[in-house]
Amino acid sequence: PIKVAAVALAIWGALSAVYWGAAYLWAQERTKGLQALRTSTSVALPGEGVGEKALVTKSEQLLQSSWKLFEAPTVIRYEEGQELAPHFDANRGAQVEDANRGGQTLATLLVYLNDVREGGKTIFNRLDLEVNPTKGQGLLFFPAAADCEFDERVEHQGSKAIDEKWIVRIWRHVDRVPPPFGLPDNWTP
Repeated sequence: PIKVAAVALAIWGALSAVYWGAAYLWAQERTKGLQALRTSTSVALPGEGVGEKALVTKSEQLLQSSWKLFEAPTVIRYEEGQELAPHFDANRGAQVEDANRGGQTLATLLVYLNDVREGGKTIFNRLDLEVNPTKGQGLLFFPAAADCEFDERVEHQGSKAIDEKWIVRIWRHVDRVPPPFGLPDNWTP
C-alpha cells in the first residue's frame, strides 16, 4: 500500500508539473499575442487627480455602476503608424481567465482626448461602423451581455494613426476589480 501510494503521488506530481508547465507556456504565448495586437503605449491612472475622479464619477453615472467594477482608467497614446489589430474586449473564458481582474468585461468606455484628422478610427468591421476620434467624444459599447455572454459582433480595431491619437479607456467588469487592476479599496471621488 505504501509503494502504491508513493507511485500514485509521483504520477500525480509529474502530471501536475506537466499541467502547470503547459499553463505557464500558454500564458506566455497569450501575452505575446496580446502585445502584438497593440503598438501603442499606455498607462493606468491611480484615480487621484481631479480629472480622473470626475471621469470615474461620470462613468458610474453613465453605466449606473460602482467604480469597484471598473478597471482603473487607462490613457493610451497612438503615435504615427501605431495601431490596434482587430480584437475583442470580452472573451468566452473570462470568468476563469480574467477572474483576478473582475471576470467578464461587460462595457468599454472610450473617451477621445484629442481631435484626429487622419487615421486612428475605431472600426467595428462586423457592424460596418467607423468612429472618427473627436476631442471630448465618448464611445460606449458592450463586449458581453449582462449575463456575461460574449458578443462577437463587437470585434473592433484602432486603425493606423497618421495624426497622434490619445484616448482614455474604462472597462466595466461583472465583479469587483481589485488593485492593481482596479482602483484602491479606499478610493473616494
